[in-house]
Amino acid sequence: MTDHDAPTLSVIVLSFNGMEHLPECLSSICNQPYQNFELIIVDNGSTDGSVDYLRDHWPVAQLVALPNNEGFCRGMNRGIRAARGELVLLLNQDLALQPNSLSNLVDTFTHPPIDNHPAVNKQPDRPVLGVFPKVMFYSMPSFINAFGVDWFESCHWRDSRVGLPDLGGLNESETVFGSIFPAVLFHRNRFLNIGGFDEIFWSYCEDFDVCYRGNILGYRFITAPDAIVLHKYRTSSRDTTDPLWSRFWFLRNYLLVFLKNYETRNLRRYGGRIFHRYLGNGIRHAWNTRNKAELILHLRVIGSLIKHMHHIILSRRFIRRNRKMEDELLWKKESVEDYNPFHVEGSIVLSLKSIRAGKGRDRDRSQ
Repeated sequence: MTDHDAPTLSVIVLSFNGMEHLPECLSSICNQPYQNFELIIVDNGSTDGSVDYLRDHWPVAQLVALPNNEGFCRGMNRGIRAARGELVLLLNQDLALQPNSLSNLVDTFTHPPIDNHPAVNKQPDRPVLGVFPKVMFYSMPSFINAFGVDWFESCHWRDSRVGLPDLGGLNESETVFGSIFPAVLFHRNRFLNIGGFDEIFWSYCEDFDVCYRGNILGYRFITAPDAIVLHKYRTSSRDTTDPLWSRFWFLRNYLLVFLKNYETRNLRRYGGRIFHRYLGNGIRHAWNTRNKAELILHLRVIGSLIKHMHHIILSRRFIRRNRKMEDELLWKKESVEDYNPFHVEGSIVLSLKSIRAGKGRDRDRSQ
């Protein structure tokens, strides 16, 4: 295939020791009616034989085999740089696409909804940076795993639809602040224009960073409710084997989102509250309970942020030069629970409130 015949879409799957997931994931991609795409698989240094499996059974795919596990951000960036499509669909390995997902994603990008953000009411639509399919739990496919999030002034990133039953209330494409990234479609050049994935994140909270950065740099994200993806939630995560490892990356990277993207006046105004919420409470608890491992973890977070301060300053300069929207225009002001009432400790909470929200009622109150 020549560059002149380049596909509209590049589908990029990031794999790491994914033998139990890859056959179903790749079959669900290649069996789609929509076929104007190239398939790229980035393997992050797998040791379970999956590289040999991919070479033997999926010659149709372009394999980018990395010698070591370079993390989600660097791995996906490698795949995006290898892609030739105008659009890139980034997928975890533990997914199964339902029929017509690819065509519905491309169609939604091509015919986006009107930009309904109140801050841009009288301005031209912001260009679409990303499209989110409706991601459902693989084991409970009637319940939403990911389909849009909000950013709140008080509790920040809030995935307020996770755990909702899909009862037909969320069937229109809409503009959202963002979503988590088990599956996301990007306009390739626009994604590269905002800097792609920041590889300092390695993994965890890279979706927070990209969504915040994309919004303040003048782009928007939309949903594609007819593109359905089933996700084997947390089956590719190291949470269960090394919780301190994942907590380090989550805490450090969450704080990086603020330090990189918040306007200076908002860092001054909210910095103390942010530090107290994400570090201060943990340090105090570790000290009071004499938990040495927890205390060291939090001190490592602080040390890592100081170590990478030069990178943070350069990122802030880039954002300041290219910023199109102030922070407060993205924030929701109302108070919400610190936890998600529909999804607590990995379990779905089925209640009258979740049923109302799943039908799309009381939307302002339940999102």
